[in-house]
Amino acid sequence: MDYIPEELFSRILEALDETSLVVLSCVSRRCRARIACRQAWWRKRFERHFLYEDEHELKWLQHQMRVHVIKAYVRSISSGRTNAQRDTRLDWFTAYCMRRATEYRWRHGQCTRHQLTNVAITRPRGIRLQSMLLSPNGSPAKNAVIVSQWLFPPQKQPTWLLEQPCWGDTAMEHINVRDSWSGEYTIIRGTHIRKDDSHADLHSLYVWHSAAFHKPPRVIVAGQFVMNISVFKNWVVCQYLASETARRYTTHIYNLASNLYCSESLAPVTSCRILSATQESVHIIQLHYSELDIDSALATCVLWDVTPSHAAPFKWKAARKKEVFKTKQSPVRSDCVDDNRFLLWTDCEEGDDEVYAEIAPGGISSLVLLQVVNDVTGASLEEKWSNSIRAAKVWPIVSRNLLLVDYKDTSDVLLSLEDGSVIHRVSLPCWYYSHLYPLEAQWRGMTKHATWKDPRRGLSRDCRTKTLPNAMIYGRDAAFSVFDYADYIRRPYQKTQLALEQQLASFIDVTNLSADKRHMLFRVFV
Repeated sequence: MDYIPEELFSRILEALDETSLVVLSCVSRRCRARIACRQAWWRKRFERHFLYEDEHELKWLQHQMRVHVIKAYVRSISSGRTNAQRDTRLDWFTAYCMRRATEYRWRHGQCTRHQLTNVAITRPRGIRLQSMLLSPNGSPAKNAVIVSQWLFPPQKQPTWLLEQPCWGDTAMEHINVRDSWSGEYTIIRGTHIRKDDSHADLHSLYVWHSAAFHKPPRVIVAGQFVMNISVFKNWVVCQYLASETARRYTTHIYNLASNLYCSESLAPVTSCRILSATQESVHIIQLHYSELDIDSALATCVLWDVTPSHAAPFKWKAARKKEVFKTKQSPVRSDCVDDNRFLLWTDCEEGDDEVYAEIAPGGISSLVLLQVVNDVTGASLEEKWSNSIRAAKVWPIVSRNLLLVDYKDTSDVLLSLEDGSVIHRVSLPCWYYSHLYPLEAQWRGMTKHATWKDPRRGLSRDCRTKTLPNAMIYGRDAAFSVFDYADYIRRPYQKTQLALEQQLASFIDVTNLSADKRHMLFRVFV
């Protein structure tokens, strides 16, 4: 294979799909180099299979790029080189293989377990790769901890550890964590506690940058009744009552990167969600609904374009009304899918059993997909499809253009985001945690007997689970387990048929090959 002329080798590459090329690259180092050098080709394949429009896919790729750049920088410092520009270029073939291998490792439980019990007293002296706030809702703020992954040069392998955020002069003994968000910025909504330990119904929003947990937080809202918080990239949208006597909520927009913010008392609002954002502005969806009948409500959605640096920051763009299913115990919610699509749906998780049904054909819509359409006349909100399905939870899978819907009885169904039709495929819990899905062909080929090897099996269920792009964090108090899927190390490669099949398993289903084909594959690689 190594001595095939380049012209013939190029013809072979054109005739093979990505999976076959990855398998072929295992023949030898030279063969791998000849396949991997086609970087533009592999980048296009990566972008086709793992869409950047999916925030989870983008987060995984950004983490890979960050780790790659940091390790290249450490290598350049260790070797005394001052120009490491070439080393910082991402190898798209490796990224493609790693992305597919990561999903496979999640599904098959191939990870390295790290036990964390001690909280670092001083700030580590190294390079932070990623972090996640661990603080159950309702817990004291003083007990909040952060699980972080660090690289300590000249070490090559990252290290996991526990930290505590700095609160500065904040009286954290009088604050409980209401809820939190982690990303480039970590945000805590803290509930103020009175001296008699009762809640004061007042909240503050505390913000740390991921590289500055050792510094006191920024307080972007202080001592207000805060609700309906939406966080996207470096933007925060929330609503609060400006005073105890106020009847209308103030909508507050904050750009964490520029420290610019603006506020406006909009029309009656049930919730606000960030639809899309740039460095300077943000699009938000404002939702309000009022009851029409015993089982229906009129929902009004309004699209706003908000630019904090403008004199008049709030600009109305479009609006749409829709009658939806509604009971006393089933609120209407909005959830964004991508930059121009969002869901309007009725949360039936706490609904009355006598009015609850998984699907009520011909009934009032309880799940609607709306899309922002821009033309020469301006923007409008158009309904793409609606359904009378009774959902308890919904999760958009943008990379596969699907929507996962949970029923009240914990069963689920997949719907096409294109037209709302039912898609019959297996759904595994590992994808809910990782948000990383297999390729379309792989997924379609999986049977209902496919299972997930849960690494938490046998551990206490009285714990919380949080996830990062390549890791699952499980535990409580100050004792946590980190299941690292990027740190998984295979056993040394052996040229046996079993070892070969294990090596190729994440790219090709060897078990479904006939015995003669499996033997032929083994002969090719040895």
